[in-house]
Amino acid sequence: MSDSQLQLKAPDRRRDGDAMIDLIAKVFSRGHSYFGMRNTCRDSYVLPSHYDWKNSRIGFLDGQIVTHYGVWDYAMRIGSCQVRCAGIGAVATHEDYRKRGLMDLTARASLDSARADGYDLSLLYGIWNFYHRFGYVSAWPKKNYVIGENNLPREAPTVRLRRFLPRHSDVLCRTYNRDHAGLTGTAVRPTYRGPYYMRNYEGVYWVTRPALRRSSLRPRSAPAASAPATWDGYVIYERKGRQLAFTEACGPADEVLRVCGALCRKLHCDEARFETFHEQHPVARRLRAMNCRAEESYTRSGDAMILTVNLRSTLGKIAPELSRRLKRSPESEWSGDLLLRDSREAATLRIRRGQVEVADVAAPAPRHAVRGNDFIAQLLIGSDHPLIIADNEGMRLSGDARRLLPWLFPIQYPMLSFCDQF
Repeated sequence: MSDSQLQLKAPDRRRDGDAMIDLIAKVFSRGHSYFGMRNTCRDSYVLPSHYDWKNSRIGFLDGQIVTHYGVWDYAMRIGSCQVRCAGIGAVATHEDYRKRGLMDLTARASLDSARADGYDLSLLYGIWNFYHRFGYVSAWPKKNYVIGENNLPREAPTVRLRRFLPRHSDVLCRTYNRDHAGLTGTAVRPTYRGPYYMRNYEGVYWVTRPALRRSSLRPRSAPAASAPATWDGYVIYERKGRQLAFTEACGPADEVLRVCGALCRKLHCDEARFETFHEQHPVARRLRAMNCRAEESYTRSGDAMILTVNLRSTLGKIAPELSRRLKRSPESEWSGDLLLRDSREAATLRIRRGQVEVADVAAPAPRHAVRGNDFIAQLLIGSDHPLIIADNEGMRLSGDARRLLPWLFPIQYPMLSFCDQF
């Protein structure tokens, strides 16, 4: 390799793993110790995870790794369907090599590889005012619910709680998938196999099967070998001063909130905070019927951002969901072709009385069209009401596009659990 020009390649786990993790630990040690971040990469974040060694990229200069653009391969839900998503994380440039445009080269090489390898979308949580240059747009806002302990149920839980050390165990993954089916933006688990983001959290779960009702509470224990395939419910939480932060919950909403109230009182917390809960999650829906405060913040370029990697492939995978939506709408009898065009691609939705298929763009182009830009990605995941997206971002709608968009791409309130982020 020449020492004067950035050399890009996919990292090799055996040859490059230690040096790559060393760079990540150095760059991201501000909020952690160097050794803490290094060990996190080794124990859960990179080595035993869904990190994609084929499509991530590292850059060499002067005989050392100076850039890293990491890809985590996971399935994202869009309604009843799933797409392949490249989660982007550990975007790192060596301190001595910044402000040279090296990350721009590294990121584009990784995204080109991901596109060729069959990814549909890409998601990241980014710094402000940087990733839009690659085509990323805002995916969803930050949203939390805060409720006073005195507004949570006073009744004791009707189930026996068992403590556990949060990690992506098989039973937790199955329980999570059961309760998050159909919620757009959520990940299909398993993702991580170790604790990673769950590292600082505690958890309780419950099972009402008679054989387990008589079991004793085992502090911070793993589920017993005889445990069922799924739990009836669980909550994952972290104490932050006088506030109890809940990052994930499954089970009937009323039972979950009784458990949350009991934990707040036991730990002497004045309020509970529910973080990264999907808008349509039963607990979030129940909270909105109570006395609570919703905190929501939007960022134009930064935080959660989405990119369409392959428009035609994405539409093909979600076509059954588009058909389901259209068949249940007032436009179920509509037939024709609808063109969708973003900044890089175009594809046609061939619609026949509610049945949606994807076709190549033929000449002449259909008169029903959505001629857009990078913000087509927001339509795909339902970031907002589709006509608001189209009007805000200057999309050109022709023919019956304005009639069809609200039924094909309704708002979905997408969200990814903190425990699955990268």
